[in-house]
Amino acid sequence: MGVEVTDASVAYLEQLNASLKEYELVTDELFRLDVTITGNDDDYFVFEEMLSDTMSTLSRDPWLSHSCAVLSQANDKPYPDAYSRQAVVFPPCGIVPFRGIVMYATPFCYLFSDPADVYFTFRSVYANYCCRVPFCYLLSDPADVYFTFRSVYANYCCR
Repeated sequence: MGVEVTDASVAYLEQLNASLKEYELVTDELFRLDVTITGNDDDYFVFEEMLSDTMSTLSRDPWLSHSCAVLSQANDKPYPDAYSRQAVVFPPCGIVPFRGIVMYATPFCYLFSDPADVYFTFRSVYANYCCRVPFCYLLSDPADVYFTFRSVYANYCCR
């Protein structure tokens, strides 16, 4: 994925984590519920804390609201400046939590022990690939979903 965790990246992650202590978002409980459901699985319970931290940080990361391959409706509107955009997009990441989003992050817990590596790799994969998955459900033919998944998988795995 070409993700390199630099000192600046770690400082950015610490800044996002500091906001966890300052205020709670309405969506935090939805992310926590999904983490709890995933943590009940025998394969993932050991990663519950890391997944919780990763998803809480993700929900506060405004980078995603303008960096995903498939942009949300919040990104379709012109804003006079970045501050106006942040005031309108909620949650800051632009992702409305849905059941199962945590499962996208679980493989990275097996690959990395450092929370920064888990977070930035997951964020990159989500922005490039996973953000497309909810749109597959909008397709009318199940075969379209299969071919879309296959092409995304081929692009990711064959690089």
